[in-house]
Amino acid sequence: MPKITYSEDRNITNADLCALYDSVGWVLYLKKYPDLTVLLPGCHLVLSAWDGDRLVGIIRTISDGVSYEYVIDLLVAPEYQSQGIGTHLFKWVSEQAADRVAVRNWYANHGLIEFAPANHHQGFFRPNEFFR
Repeated sequence: MPKITYSEDRNITNADLCALYDSVGWVLYLKKYPDLTVLLPGCHLVLSAWDGDRLVGIIRTISDGVSYEYVIDLLVAPEYQSQGIGTHLFKWVSEQAADRVAVRNWYANHGLIEFAPANHHQGFFRPNEFFR
């Protein structure tokens, strides 16, 4: 099994991204953007997975920096799938977004109830009693 390293700040080239996106069949990106590095600067979080000098996985998110963190892309090269790389990338994003506790507390203090936190999706709702 290869030794995978992860980086938040490693330089990712267009060639790196093209090879990864092509490997998973996301060819529309390749047709639309001659330089895929234009996808990176607007991201809130970017974590890349590497096997030596080869980019084998990436996760990109956008966020308001306070309460929302949306995963835009999570890609792992096919021959590296089912090795825990995607799980590691997703867990890293979840940990980075864990500082959203203050927002969660605000919602709870205003009568909203959290739902589905066990499956990494979470939201809040007002109970029916609030509207009576």
